[in-house]
Amino acid sequence: GHTQSLGILSVRAAVTSAATAPYLVMNYGVWGNIANNFIANLTFTLTALLVAFRTHGVKINPKPNLRMMAPALISGAAAYLITLPLQEAYGLAALPAYLAIYMLISPFFFREKELQELKSLSSAIKPLKKIMAKTFDIELKIKSLKIYKYKARPHQ
Repeated sequence: GHTQSLGILSVRAAVTSAATAPYLVMNYGVWGNIANNFIANLTFTLTALLVAFRTHGVKINPKPNLRMMAPALISGAAAYLITLPLQEAYGLAALPAYLAIYMLISPFFFREKELQELKSLSSAIKPLKKIMAKTFDIELKIKSLKIYKYKARPHQ
């Protein structure tokens, strides 16, 4: 049943990753690995949504998923542009830039309730508990400034 379907989806994602990894990693290093993981996860997610639609008739609404993915994609692209002049050895320099940009723009995409929920869920990650809590506190403060016009509709 569902376990078999998820197993097949995992195999498909692994095959996609194995097919794209050598080229991307050899040519782009760390960024190639990140792109490869993104492609594999996107393949898995799209296939899972397609199976859910065909098997159970679940109607797919891409807007919430895109709203959740947008801050990560925008932050990743901006961090890449910021760290592009750096040598390959300094690829980790993108991480602080990515986190700072993500922290500043994610409140524009997430609802306050979602940020609160993410904060409570992140408390289960013991090594990062304090950092994550502080990050979500900053995001909630930014969200409370109301410097944007986005009005979230309630979940359906």
